[in-house]
Amino acid sequence: MAETAVYGAEDKLVAEIYADGAPEEEIRGAVSEMNRGLPPYKQIGVVKFRDTEFPKTTTMKIKKHSI
Repeated sequence: MAETAVYGAEDKLVAEIYADGAPEEEIRGAVSEMNRGLPPYKQIGVVKFRDTEFPKTTTMKIKKHSI
């Protein structure tokens, strides 16, 4: 299962991804392709990959304050 959290940090959008086996280069290519159709202020500036799943609430939502 893939999970993604997008947040702002230092005037850039950061996408933090738990890919669970998906190739990193394929994901980076998809993000790059998506960025081409977006205005600069909506583009993902940094892509980070995680080795573990995100911490979750009891309802299985990502705990945004724990990222």
